[in-house]
Amino acid sequence: MENEKRRPFHKIFKFSTKLIIALSLANLVIACITGFITYRIHLSLFNDEVSRQYFLTTEQVLARLDSRVNDMYRITDYITLNPTVHQAIISQNQQYSDYEQMKLEELLDKQLVQVRLDAPEMMAIRIYDLNENRINLGTYSGSFNNFKPDYLDRMLKRLEGTGGEYVWDWPDAEDYGPFYWE
Repeated sequence: MENEKRRPFHKIFKFSTKLIIALSLANLVIACITGFITYRIHLSLFNDEVSRQYFLTTEQVLARLDSRVNDMYRITDYITLNPTVHQAIISQNQQYSDYEQMKLEELLDKQLVQVRLDAPEMMAIRIYDLNENRINLGTYSGSFNNFKPDYLDRMLKRLEGTGGEYVWDWPDAEDYGPFYWE
């Protein structure tokens, strides 16, 4: 009787039951291995796609930045290589009356209207020569008169070492005097 209670595994179940259990375990192991392999493949594909998307996005951003820089150089070259602008800057002197200065700025504004059409974000242009003479052009050129003196000094210092190169700047609200925003 005690022998009957302690029967080994192979005598408890019939052969068909053992076969079903063995095949079920084999299917379970195969399904787990297949699932793991599928997971790894899809994870790899996902990572590759995300990397590709980041690469494409980065390329697009760099292309836009490159385009913006090229536009800045194109616009600046158009301004500095325009013979009318060149002649006006050379002929300008400190003894110009306000009326003569206004007429000069009006003439140059007409010459550079294409620049403002090509770059609508450029609302005003201030041109300095090496003698610190300046010409203000554009729709919002009057805003140059509202800059704080320390901002203008910083811009002049940036111009000192350029030898006639370009200096672009985007002023903050703090760079304007107290009456501009009120």
